[in-house]
Amino acid sequence: MKNLYLWLLRHFIRPRRNTSNGDVQVAYLMSFADNDAGLIQELAQTYGDSFLLCHTPNMTEAAANLARKLPAGQLATALYTPKELLLGDTFRKLKQAQVVVVDNYFPELAELAAPNRKIIQIWHATGAIKEFGWGDPKTATRSRGDQRRFQRVYDSFTHVVVGSEMMAQVFKDCYHLPDEVLCRLGVPRTDHFQPAMSQSLQQVDDQLTTQPAPQPISQALSKLAGATSDHQSATKGKRILYVPTYRDTIEEMRAVTDAAFKAFAQLAPDVTFVVKLHPHAEAAIPIPDGGNLQPAKGTLTELMARGDALITDYSSCVFDFMLMQPDAPYLFFCPDLAHYQRTTGLQASFQKQMTPRIAETSEALQQLVETLVVAPSPGTSGQDQEEAFSPATIRDSWHRYNDGQAVSRVVKLIKSLTD
Repeated sequence: MKNLYLWLLRHFIRPRRNTSNGDVQVAYLMSFADNDAGLIQELAQTYGDSFLLCHTPNMTEAAANLARKLPAGQLATALYTPKELLLGDTFRKLKQAQVVVVDNYFPELAELAAPNRKIIQIWHATGAIKEFGWGDPKTATRSRGDQRRFQRVYDSFTHVVVGSEMMAQVFKDCYHLPDEVLCRLGVPRTDHFQPAMSQSLQQVDDQLTTQPAPQPISQALSKLAGATSDHQSATKGKRILYVPTYRDTIEEMRAVTDAAFKAFAQLAPDVTFVVKLHPHAEAAIPIPDGGNLQPAKGTLTELMARGDALITDYSSCVFDFMLMQPDAPYLFFCPDLAHYQRTTGLQASFQKQMTPRIAETSEALQQLVETLVVAPSPGTSGQDQEEAFSPATIRDSWHRYNDGQAVSRVVKLIKSLTD
């Protein structure tokens, strides 16, 4: 059915031209909200009637919010669903476009690829922990027809915007892309994380240079609040954000969160653990009443901006957090690490870079929150492991080109392509 659907798009949907509203020059396919950091507004203002915003059904409200920020009628929008693409006008309009900007994998891109059309992938994450594309173990089990279809989509990307050499290598490996399609422009989504960052980044770099020894989380949190290094006073009133990745089943998800809640219950009651669950898990996994657990309210970006520390597992939100709050600690709780590696796959850089901050049991998580130093491996002291963990080095490796000017560079690229 998928192949038939794509075949129909390829052979029966022709470009719509010479309309009363003009042809589409630039289109944006949106499946993630707040991922463009103003890029959509810039394009709408620059191209007017020649710009089209296509959005998935779950982005309908986000698209409406964007339209309200612009003069009435300036933002043309269209629903992006198989039904609309096949039976409506949306795919015809997309086939007019000189440039299509996307934030995700869309199977229809294989049918949009054309010599006179540029497809720019800006992606929806700043870095990567999980494997995807050819790195996903499940891809090897798919049919050859499926694999060919996947690669046709990957090959449709004429430009892939990255914020680091680390992410460039991820796309090369996972999508089998040549280096020449990778654009080191910075990732647009990071522009909103940048204000007042430069001075803070320099301060934390200076501290790391002069204080190489492992630092307890109590001291890291006290530095943020100007409190003393005493554990009780340093952690009092602190908010630690917990963001577990969604698993394949609710049972797997519940096993992970139960283990985390067990560790949190053993820690100081005056530290609040703000729990941000995936929407599919919120109803099935209630947050225990009382104690030091609190359900999250607000967007993930807002929560990270207010949090004093972050605990996650395989979520790429950690890369945003290390840019937003360069002097705040982050930890990883991965009780299913081996299983996740087999079934979903993990980037080699994850364990190589983050091992001193990864806990696989409730007890190890409790210890990490207390000290930020895991139990030493044979022949290596805990101090050696934590000294080898350099937040500044890791941040630089994933954010080399993310300097707050990505949107302007991407707009400049699009203008050069439409000119």
